[in-house]
Amino acid sequence: MTQACGLSAHNCLDMSVNTPISQSKAAKKVIFALVLVVVCVTAPVAIVFHFHWQGAATVSVCAAMACIVSGIQAGWRVAFWCVVIGLSTCTFLAALFPGNPWWGAFVLGVVAYLVGRSAARGLSSALLMVPIALGFQIAQPPEVTVGIPEPLFLGLLVLVTAIFSTAVVFVVSRARPTLNSLTPVTAVRASYFALALGPFVAIATWFVVDLNLGHAGAWMILTILVIFKPFIQDGIQKAASRTLGTIGGFVIAIVVAQFSSSEIVYYVVGAAAMITALAVVLLGHPYWQYAIALTTAIVMIEGATNLIRTAETRLAATLIGVAVSMIVMLVLRPYAAKASRKYGQTHY
Repeated sequence: MTQACGLSAHNCLDMSVNTPISQSKAAKKVIFALVLVVVCVTAPVAIVFHFHWQGAATVSVCAAMACIVSGIQAGWRVAFWCVVIGLSTCTFLAALFPGNPWWGAFVLGVVAYLVGRSAARGLSSALLMVPIALGFQIAQPPEVTVGIPEPLFLGLLVLVTAIFSTAVVFVVSRARPTLNSLTPVTAVRASYFALALGPFVAIATWFVVDLNLGHAGAWMILTILVIFKPFIQDGIQKAASRTLGTIGGFVIAIVVAQFSSSEIVYYVVGAAAMITALAVVLLGHPYWQYAIALTTAIVMIEGATNLIRTAETRLAATLIGVAVSMIVMLVLRPYAAKASRKYGQTHY
């Protein structure tokens, strides 16, 4: 799943920039982001394939993307502590009992809880790729034949990849502004958010692993993590935008498939959609436009050999994730509103 997670990592970039910037500045940032992605992702994946460790490509790509997201949004120090140290350790732990729904639910639930608590420092968006990376590993455990225990190998792979990627982010981004400013919430709000997100993700993970949903299940977990926000109103809005964007991207992919069956055309369209997505984000356009471009890119590139089925699977997994998230948010909505009124807040 170089295809799967490398691209899904972009889908996880919750870079909801609201402040428009000049086109020239945005163009520079797009080029900057593309260079980071190419360098940080290509090098580790090339090594993985060179040694015939293809089964670990997902783990490597996700680690690189986690460093890019956290490093660009929150700085290289956050990338170091939360990805180099945190993700490598959690990767090792998750790999101890692959396919065990209880263990997978526990590990990912704890990580999701900690990411929820980080909202008090405005870091929940920047760290979103960490639980998503683990979600793909837990939902679809990699199979690699190596001379050392697999948990140790995977942990070391993430460690080396993350050190390399964080070093790249550090070197090229010291004089660059972050893609979006951090927006912390109150400690109380962060606690409520974490107490809801952790168990929610844990329960979803248990079902995904127990039912052996694989890659589609990982996308359901991803959708939950992207949609669920410290404020219920923001989450509902994100759910609507993500649904609209996913359907729009699905329609574009199907239309392209009706006019061409060439894999080369699919890859070209997918690459163009990926660049468009970056430009849309950096220009400060609405999230649903970003979701349309990213969905198109992911489906076209990841599903080049079986476009229709990939598009249908991605759409179904996303809509299920949205539906489950909406149910949970609607249940929590009156409690969130009551808590906000208690602290004199109108936004819940």
